[in-house]
Parts: sequence; C-alpha cells; structure tokens
Amino acid sequence: MELTSPGLGHNEPPLDANPIQDRLNEDHSDLISRMNDLIEAQERVPECDDDSAAKKIGDYLKQLSSCIKDANGRRVQEKEIYLEGGRRVDGFFKDVKDTLGTIKTKCNASLTAYQKEVAKQERIALAARAEADAKAAAEAAAEAAEALEIATSDANLENAVEKEEEAIEAAEVASVSEKAAEQSAADLSRTRSKSGGSVSSLVTFWTFRDFSKDNIDLEKLRPFLTDADIEKALKACIRAGCREIQGATIFEDQKSVVR
Repeated sequence: MELTSPGLGHNEPPLDANPIQDRLNEDHSDLISRMNDLIEAQERVPECDDDSAAKKIGDYLKQLSSCIKDANGRRVQEKEIYLEGGRRVDGFFKDVKDTLGTIKTKCNASLTAYQKEVAKQERIALAARAEADAKAAAEAAAEAAEALEIATSDANLENAVEKEEEAIEAAEVASVSEKAAEQSAADLSRTRSKSGGSVSSLVTFWTFRDFSKDNIDLEKLRPFLTDADIEKALKACIRAGCREIQGATIFEDQKSVVR
C-alpha cells in the first residue's frame, strides 16, 4: 500500500518529528555548546604524572562537574511541568481507583466470608455422605461374603451373586462420594451469574501472619534473596560500623573529589 503525504494545511507533525527535542536543543543551545567544548578539551587533558598535570585535570574535572550540575538543574526545571501534569493525571485516576477499590474490597470480603462458609458446610456434608457410603459399602461387602460362605444350593448361590453385585455397586458409590469430598475450595464455592456473566470462587493460597524480623529464619530465605537485596543490606551494615563479615571483604578506599 502506498502512503500519501497529508494535504496542505494539515496540523499533523511529520512522522519523524520530535518537538520536545527540537525545543530543548534551541532553548539550551548554550549548554550543548559548552558540552561540545568540554568534549573537545578532553584531547588536551594530560596524563597525570606530575603535580602540574594533576592541577590541570582537577580544573577540567571542576568544569565537567559544573556543566553536569547545570544540566541537571535545567533538567529538573524542564521536567517539572511534565511531572506536574503526570501528578494531576495520576491524581484524577487515583480518585476513581481508590473510591471503587474501597467498595470492591468491602464487597469481596463479604463474598469471601460467605463462600468460605458455603465451602465449609458443603465439605462437612460431603464428608458425612462419604462416611455413610463407605459404611454402607463395608456392610454390603460383609453381607456378600456371608452369603457366599453359606451358599449350599443354587438358590443360595444366586442370592450370594446378588449380594456381591450390590456390594460392588455400593463400593462404586462410596468411591464417588470420597472423590466428591476431596473437591477443592474453588469447586465447592463456585457461583455463576447468568445476568452479569461473572464466575466467583475461592482461590486457595499460602500466606503468613505474626511476622517477627528478630526471629525469622534468614537461612531459609537465603535462596530467595537477590544479590541486590544482599548488597543493599551489606552497605547499610557497613554504614552502621560493620568492618568484618563472612562472604565479603570490607576495606577502606579513597577517590578523588574536586570542589
């Protein structure tokens, strides 16, 4: 398919337009010029092999820091208008989300409590039924065994076969009841709405309570801690005065700071 360009008088920018970038380049042309001068000056930076070279590098670093600080200050100023707009957009939709979320949480708590009770009562009833069916199956099996034991004629044998069939049927019923009693909470609580098309059920998950930072087993959590998590804790430990720790070498170091 061939693309045609918009007609005269259209208000759409070119496909490759970047108006924000273009404006920033224009408004901060002095900053770009200063950056380019500092980039060019890098070729004249000497090797740091004497005091004179160290002073020149120090001056150059100071100029770099000054330009970086200026750029960051301008960035904060330029970005603020967009941040403020973003905050207003977030605030608008947050009001909607929070208002409806509060109602949703309240309704969900009510539905959860109801479905938990439904699942509980259903499980009790199914367990009782499974127990009764298992008892009936055991009794039928005992009657079949007894009938077979006393079978001495064709009539008695026919009765024993009949009892055996009843025992098999009772065992099948008991098996079905046992499986029904083992249904998940989701199956026992599922509710389908014809009008709204919703399906609600309990979701089973593991969680925790009574958390104690001082007593928790950190060794058990070790496989789930990322390197970033551990490094963050290690840096905090060092700031607090830690100087020795297994698994890392803590040492004193220096770096140059130009003011």
